[in-house]
Amino acid sequence: MSTTNRILHLPEKYDLVVGDTFELFYKGVMLCKDPYAYNILVNCGIGKAWGRKFEAVPTAEGVYPLTITVSDDFGNVIDKANANLVVKKKMTSPEREINVLCIGDSLTCGGIWVDEVYRRLTKTTD
Repeated sequence: MSTTNRILHLPEKYDLVVGDTFELFYKGVMLCKDPYAYNILVNCGIGKAWGRKFEAVPTAEGVYPLTITVSDDFGNVIDKANANLVVKKKMTSPEREINVLCIGDSLTCGGIWVDEVYRRLTKTTD
């Protein structure tokens, strides 16, 4: 497989937390006009593949290999990429205080993702 045909772009790892939902949308990791025009196969020891995304809610710490294979309608593999899902337990208290500057669009202004980041950093359930 030549590098000119690469459409999948995954980092080496994703950091997950036990009990929190992880969603990996195919549109976010595939460089093509319509990722749903391809056959996408996800192989991982945790989680479930859906039509538009891979989703996992880890129940235990560990490192879980994730492989995504993209093929055409004839079964020809177009691209294949690997990453690790690194799952850690929730911290009971932060190691240190940090400041976060949130810059963005209407989701930032409305506080939608800002509230979620705050919840994840402070480990609250609200």
